[in-house]
Amino acid sequence: MTYLSSRRERHAAKRNAERGASQMKWKKKMLGTVVNKLRSYRKYQETYRELSRLTSRELADLGISRSEISSVARKASV
Repeated sequence: MTYLSSRRERHAAKRNAERGASQMKWKKKMLGTVVNKLRSYRKYQETYRELSRLTSRELADLGISRSEISSVARKASV
């Protein structure tokens, strides 16, 4: 009886360790995704702000209309 319970305990401990490792990988991946999304959003904000500061003439020289600023900033942040 002791052998079986010990064996079960070892098996349960191994299974829990594997779950823990799997959860840790998932958490690291999730954290990486969040960090990348934040970086992308900051890049979007920065690009949007810089383009918004330009005059219509300067934007036209770049081939961008004022209504395209948001989409250009979105593309630049990817």
